Amino acid sequence: MFFRKPTTAAPNEETLNCSLESPPQHYIDGGFTFCWLENGYWGRDHGDDEGIPPDGLLRTTFGVYPYGGQFDDDSFSAIGLGTGGGGAGITPILTATYVDFYKAEFAMESGDMTGAKAAMLDGVAKSIAKVQPFKAVDPSSDGSFEPSDNDIINYIDNVGSSFDAANTKGKWNVVSEQYWIAVVGNGVEPYNYYRRTGFPTTLQPNLEPNPGTFVRSLWLPTATVNTNSNATQKPDVTQPVFWDTNATAPEAN
Repeated sequence: MFFRKPTTAAPNEETLNCSLESPPQHYIDGGFTFCWLENGYWGRDHGDDEGIPPDGLLRTTFGVYPYGGQFDDDSFSAIGLGTGGGGAGITPILTATYVDFYKAEFAMESGDMTGAKAAMLDGVAKSIAKVQPFKAVDPSSDGSFEPSDNDIINYIDNVGSSFDAANTKGKWNVVSEQYWIAVVGNGVEPYNYYRRTGFPTTLQPNLEPNPGTFVRSLWLPTATVNTNSNATQKPDVTQPVFWDTNATAPEAN
């Protein structure tokens, strides 16, 4: 899903301003990562609206799934037009994996933890099975970095164990985190999911401690309001859509 660029040097103030800054207090309190991670995982913190320095050759970029980029085999090779999969990827819209997680969500809402776990693990397994063949779109990569069957089994077992060991809120987070991993490449589904459930609560928060109210729905297009006498613009973006029956909006992030 991600490909790390060729760099062995730590960030500095010329390429990543936050490398000289201390984490915000709410990051420290929550134990969240800040600024950058070791081993080449280099990007931007959530809500960072500063100008972008000349770090295009350093930032982590799109990988082989679902974008058709390069498979990350620890090569840290340079990328260019046509490298890796050459963009031979997909835009996942509605997969069998998503349906399993819909079932898990419904089971969680119904208090059926056994059913939720089973549906979640089905979704995880299908997600992995969908991702694995995409290695073939980057035939030049080192296949020895692919996860083994035991790696996959252990990962799925660990997800199940984490679910079993958690309280109700923790179970929601386990299910939601796995769904968000499986849904990568589709930005609409996780937004709708968060509007419905308010999970996961384990996401890196906005850099701004008080980022405002969560956007529950978007403004109507100006052209629609101006040309349709039956359309009335919303008073603000806190108005829920018809299927959003939650009493309050989820936490802004």
